Amino acid sequence: RRFVALLPARLTDATDPRARLALLREAGEILRDQLDDKADALVFLAQAFALSPRDQILEAQVVELARSANDWTATATAYGNAIAALGDDPHEAARLSFTYAEIVEAHLIAGDGAARALAAYFAVTTTQPGNLPAARGVLRLGSRLGRWDQCATAAVGYTAAHDRVDEPLFQELGQAAVAPADGGASAIDALARAFGDVLDGPAAPGLGARVAAAHHELLGRWQRDPRGAPAA
Repeated sequence: RRFVALLPARLTDATDPRARLALLREAGEILRDQLDDKADALVFLAQAFALSPRDQILEAQVVELARSANDWTATATAYGNAIAALGDDPHEAARLSFTYAEIVEAHLIAGDGAARALAAYFAVTTTQPGNLPAARGVLRLGSRLGRWDQCATAAVGYTAAHDRVDEPLFQELGQAAVAPADGGASAIDALARAFGDVLDGPAAPGLGARVAAAHHELLGRWQRDPRGAPAA
Protein backbone atom coordinates (compact mmCIF):
# COMPACT_ATOMS: atom_id res chain seq x y z
CA ARG A 1 0.00 0.00 0.00
CA ARG A 2 2.96 2.34 0.53
CA PHE A 3 3.60 2.57 -3.22
CA VAL A 4 -0.06 3.39 -3.84
CA ALA A 5 -0.11 5.97 -1.05
CA LEU A 6 2.88 7.74 -2.56
CA LEU A 7 1.44 7.63 -6.07
CA PRO A 8 -0.26 11.09 -6.14
CA ALA A 9 3.03 12.80 -5.35
CA ARG A 10 4.93 10.68 -7.84
CA LEU A 11 2.35 11.42 -10.54
CA THR A 12 2.70 15.15 -9.84
CA ASP A 13 6.44 14.86 -10.42
CA ALA A 14 6.06 12.70 -13.53
CA THR A 15 5.76 15.02 -16.52
CA ASP A 16 6.54 12.34 -19.09
CA PRO A 17 3.33 10.54 -20.15
CA ARG A 18 5.25 7.26 -20.38
CA ALA A 19 6.34 7.60 -16.76
CA ARG A 20 2.78 8.37 -15.66
CA LEU A 21 1.54 5.36 -17.59
CA ALA A 22 4.09 3.08 -15.93
CA LEU A 23 3.20 4.38 -12.46
CA LEU A 24 -0.54 3.95 -12.98
CA ARG A 25 -0.09 0.50 -14.46
CA GLU A 26 2.16 -0.63 -11.62
CA ALA A 27 -0.25 0.67 -8.99
CA GLY A 28 -3.18 -1.09 -10.63
CA GLU A 29 -1.31 -4.36 -10.91
CA ILE A 30 -0.19 -4.21 -7.24
CA LEU A 31 -3.74 -3.57 -6.10
CA ARG A 32 -5.10 -6.34 -8.31
CA ASP A 33 -2.48 -9.04 -7.85
CA GLN A 34 -1.03 -8.43 -4.38
CA LEU A 35 -3.82 -6.73 -2.45
CA ASP A 36 -6.85 -8.22 -4.24
CA ASP A 37 -8.42 -4.75 -4.38
CA LYS A 38 -10.11 -4.91 -7.75
CA ALA A 39 -12.17 -1.76 -7.36
CA ASP A 40 -9.14 0.48 -6.74
CA ALA A 41 -7.11 -1.43 -9.32
CA LEU A 42 -9.76 -0.52 -11.88
CA VAL A 43 -9.43 3.17 -11.01
CA PHE A 44 -5.70 3.19 -11.77
CA LEU A 45 -5.77 0.94 -14.82
CA ALA A 46 -8.66 2.96 -16.27
CA GLN A 47 -6.50 6.08 -16.01
CA ALA A 48 -3.64 4.19 -17.65
CA PHE A 49 -5.93 3.12 -20.50
CA ALA A 50 -6.64 6.78 -21.31
CA LEU A 51 -2.88 7.31 -21.70
CA SER A 52 -2.45 4.25 -23.92
CA PRO A 53 -5.78 3.80 -25.74
CA ARG A 54 -4.36 1.44 -28.38
CA ASP A 55 -3.05 -1.02 -25.79
CA GLN A 56 -5.49 -3.91 -26.14
CA ILE A 57 -3.88 -5.89 -23.30
CA LEU A 58 -4.52 -2.98 -20.94
CA GLU A 59 -8.02 -2.61 -22.37
CA ALA A 60 -8.75 -6.29 -21.66
CA GLN A 61 -7.50 -5.86 -18.09
CA VAL A 62 -9.87 -2.94 -17.56
CA VAL A 63 -12.84 -4.94 -18.85
CA GLU A 64 -11.94 -7.97 -16.71
CA LEU A 65 -11.71 -5.77 -13.62
CA ALA A 66 -15.05 -4.21 -14.49
CA ARG A 67 -16.60 -7.68 -14.45
CA SER A 68 -14.94 -8.55 -11.15
CA ALA A 69 -15.76 -5.25 -9.44
CA ASN A 70 -19.10 -4.84 -11.24
CA ASP A 71 -18.19 -1.23 -11.92
CA TRP A 72 -19.28 -0.51 -15.47
CA THR A 73 -19.62 3.23 -14.90
CA ALA A 74 -15.88 3.63 -14.36
CA THR A 75 -15.21 1.41 -17.35
CA ALA A 76 -17.50 3.39 -19.65
CA THR A 77 -15.77 6.57 -18.50
CA ALA A 78 -12.41 4.96 -19.23
CA TYR A 79 -13.52 4.15 -22.78
CA GLY A 80 -14.79 7.69 -23.27
CA ASN A 81 -11.45 9.10 -22.14
CA ALA A 82 -9.55 6.62 -24.32
CA ILE A 83 -11.58 7.59 -27.38
CA ALA A 84 -10.96 11.27 -26.71
CA ALA A 85 -7.22 10.59 -26.35
CA LEU A 86 -6.90 8.85 -29.71
CA GLY A 87 -6.84 12.00 -31.78
CA ASP A 88 -7.18 11.49 -35.51
CA ASP A 89 -7.61 7.72 -35.70
CA PRO A 90 -11.20 7.12 -36.85
CA HIS A 91 -10.97 3.36 -37.26
CA GLU A 92 -9.54 2.73 -33.79
CA ALA A 93 -12.08 5.21 -32.41
CA ALA A 94 -14.82 3.19 -34.11
CA ARG A 95 -13.55 -0.02 -32.49
CA LEU A 96 -13.51 1.53 -29.03
CA SER A 97 -16.83 3.30 -29.60
CA PHE A 98 -18.49 0.01 -30.47
CA THR A 99 -17.27 -1.61 -27.24
CA TYR A 100 -18.34 1.48 -25.30
CA ALA A 101 -21.81 1.24 -26.84
CA GLU A 102 -22.07 -2.46 -25.97
CA ILE A 103 -21.06 -1.77 -22.36
CA VAL A 104 -23.53 1.07 -21.93
CA GLU A 105 -26.37 -0.83 -23.60
CA ALA A 106 -25.75 -3.97 -21.53
CA HIS A 107 -25.02 -2.42 -18.13
CA LEU A 108 -25.93 1.30 -18.04
CA ILE A 109 -29.09 1.53 -20.12
CA ALA A 110 -31.09 3.42 -17.47
CA GLY A 111 -31.42 7.19 -17.65
CA ASP A 112 -29.62 8.54 -20.68
CA GLY A 113 -27.81 5.26 -21.30
CA ALA A 114 -29.83 4.32 -24.37
CA ALA A 115 -29.14 7.70 -25.97
CA ARG A 116 -25.41 7.46 -25.20
CA ALA A 117 -25.17 3.95 -26.60
CA LEU A 118 -27.11 4.98 -29.71
CA ALA A 119 -24.78 7.93 -30.29
CA ALA A 120 -21.77 5.62 -30.06
CA TYR A 121 -23.23 3.01 -32.42
CA PHE A 122 -24.14 5.76 -34.87
CA ALA A 123 -20.62 7.18 -34.68
CA VAL A 124 -19.29 3.77 -35.68
CA THR A 125 -21.59 3.62 -38.72
CA THR A 126 -20.38 7.00 -39.94
CA THR A 127 -16.84 5.60 -40.15
CA GLN A 128 -17.74 2.00 -40.97
CA PRO A 129 -21.16 2.03 -42.67
CA GLY A 130 -20.83 -1.65 -43.55
CA ASN A 131 -20.48 -2.70 -39.90
CA LEU A 132 -23.57 -4.87 -39.37
CA PRO A 133 -23.44 -5.11 -35.53
CA ALA A 134 -23.16 -1.32 -35.30
CA ALA A 135 -26.00 -0.82 -37.81
CA ARG A 136 -28.16 -3.23 -35.82
CA GLY A 137 -27.32 -1.28 -32.67
CA VAL A 138 -28.52 1.93 -34.30
CA LEU A 139 -31.72 0.28 -35.51
CA ARG A 140 -32.37 -1.40 -32.17
CA LEU A 141 -31.92 1.71 -30.02
CA GLY A 142 -32.95 4.26 -32.64
CA SER A 143 -36.33 2.58 -33.01
CA ARG A 144 -36.69 2.52 -29.22
CA LEU A 145 -35.95 6.25 -28.97
CA GLY A 146 -37.83 7.31 -32.09
CA ARG A 147 -34.67 8.38 -33.91
CA TRP A 148 -35.91 7.24 -37.30
CA ASP A 149 -33.53 9.66 -39.02
CA GLN A 150 -30.54 7.83 -37.59
CA CYS A 151 -32.14 4.46 -38.34
CA ALA A 152 -32.65 5.44 -41.97
CA THR A 153 -29.15 6.87 -42.33
CA ALA A 154 -27.51 3.76 -40.86
CA ALA A 155 -29.66 1.34 -42.88
CA VAL A 156 -29.09 3.11 -46.19
CA GLY A 157 -25.39 3.50 -45.42
CA TYR A 158 -25.14 -0.24 -44.75
CA THR A 159 -26.84 -0.95 -48.07
CA ALA A 160 -24.50 1.40 -49.92
CA ALA A 161 -21.46 -0.26 -48.36
CA HIS A 162 -22.57 -3.73 -49.50
CA ASP A 163 -24.42 -2.74 -52.69
CA ARG A 164 -27.48 -4.76 -51.75
CA VAL A 165 -30.61 -4.45 -49.66
CA ASP A 166 -30.50 -6.62 -46.54
CA GLU A 167 -34.15 -7.72 -46.39
CA PRO A 168 -34.02 -9.17 -42.84
CA LEU A 169 -32.47 -5.95 -41.55
CA PHE A 170 -35.18 -3.83 -43.15
CA GLN A 171 -37.89 -6.21 -42.03
CA GLU A 172 -36.74 -5.89 -38.42
CA LEU A 173 -36.76 -2.10 -38.74
CA GLY A 174 -40.22 -2.04 -40.27
CA GLN A 175 -41.59 -4.30 -37.54
CA ALA A 176 -40.03 -2.09 -34.85
CA ALA A 177 -41.79 0.93 -36.36
CA VAL A 178 -45.14 -0.87 -36.54
CA ALA A 179 -44.99 -2.02 -32.92
CA PRO A 180 -42.79 0.43 -30.98
CA ALA A 181 -41.14 -0.87 -27.81
CA ASP A 182 -43.02 1.70 -25.71
CA GLY A 183 -46.36 0.33 -26.87
CA GLY A 184 -47.25 3.54 -28.68
CA ALA A 185 -48.87 4.03 -32.06
CA SER A 186 -47.22 2.85 -35.25
CA ALA A 187 -44.32 5.00 -36.38
CA ILE A 188 -44.22 3.60 -39.89
CA ASP A 189 -45.06 6.99 -41.41
CA ALA A 190 -42.23 8.64 -39.50
CA LEU A 191 -39.86 5.90 -40.66
CA ALA A 192 -41.01 6.27 -44.27
CA ARG A 193 -40.45 10.05 -44.10
CA ALA A 194 -36.99 9.52 -42.66
CA PHE A 195 -36.10 7.13 -45.47
CA GLY A 196 -37.46 9.55 -48.04
CA ASP A 197 -35.33 12.33 -46.62
CA VAL A 198 -32.18 10.19 -46.74
CA LEU A 199 -32.84 8.82 -50.22
CA ASP A 200 -33.69 12.22 -51.69
CA GLY A 201 -31.31 14.39 -49.67
CA PRO A 202 -28.01 15.87 -50.81
CA ALA A 203 -26.08 13.79 -48.29
CA ALA A 204 -27.49 10.47 -49.55
CA PRO A 205 -24.86 7.74 -49.87
CA GLY A 206 -23.83 6.79 -53.37
CA LEU A 207 -26.27 4.02 -54.23
CA GLY A 208 -26.21 2.11 -57.48
CA ALA A 209 -29.33 2.42 -59.62
CA ARG A 210 -30.51 -1.11 -58.81
CA VAL A 211 -30.09 -0.70 -55.06
CA ALA A 212 -31.63 2.78 -55.07
CA ALA A 213 -34.65 1.38 -56.90
CA ALA A 214 -34.94 -1.40 -54.32
CA HIS A 215 -34.96 1.18 -51.54
CA HIS A 216 -37.69 3.20 -53.20
CA GLU A 217 -39.73 0.03 -53.78
CA LEU A 218 -39.36 -0.84 -50.09
CA LEU A 219 -40.34 2.69 -49.12
CA GLY A 220 -43.41 2.42 -51.32
CA ARG A 221 -44.45 -0.81 -49.59
CA TRP A 222 -44.19 0.85 -46.20
CA GLN A 223 -46.24 3.81 -47.38
CA ARG A 224 -48.92 1.61 -48.97
CA ASP A 225 -49.25 -0.69 -45.98
CA PRO A 226 -49.58 1.27 -42.73
CA ARG A 227 -49.65 -2.03 -40.84
CA GLY A 228 -46.03 -2.15 -41.56
CA ALA A 229 -43.14 -4.34 -42.24
CA PRO A 230 -42.51 -5.85 -45.62
CA ALA A 231 -42.54 -9.58 -45.93
CA ALA A 232 -39.16 -11.24 -46.03
